[in-house]
Amino acid sequence: MTGTTEPLPVLRLSACLSVADLKATADWYRETLGFTLIRGLEFPQFDAEVAYLGNGTQVLELMRVANGTDVHRPLPPNHGALRGLSQLTFYVADLAETATQLKSRGAELVTDVADVPALGVKALFVRDPEGHYLEFIQADWLH
Repeated sequence: MTGTTEPLPVLRLSACLSVADLKATADWYRETLGFTLIRGLEFPQFDAEVAYLGNGTQVLELMRVANGTDVHRPLPPNHGALRGLSQLTFYVADLAETATQLKSRGAELVTDVADVPALGVKALFVRDPEGHYLEFIQADWLH
């Protein structure tokens, strides 16, 4: 191994969320966050289905598998205590405006806008219908 590592030529970063109700969850991401369906696939031999959703350069994979196991995370800021993916994070230019839009679209806000000076961000958490936490961050250091 060398001391310097060049970035891999990755085109996008995506996440996959396991869900119980693929259609309802995909509809929520479409109606609440403006995602569109890119592709849906069914795997009857596994009693499973997948939907790929897009929003600009973002891609989100939703997967429903028979006999899935529910995981309930504690509310933020303790949601990271359970190992694994703790939240999906979306960086925004204006968190106050984003909060207003999320409320008007019926999103469940689980925190108020919080100023976190130690991280140099303002943050807000919402929860999707399956209980996944979505964090919206305004980070001035990204500009």
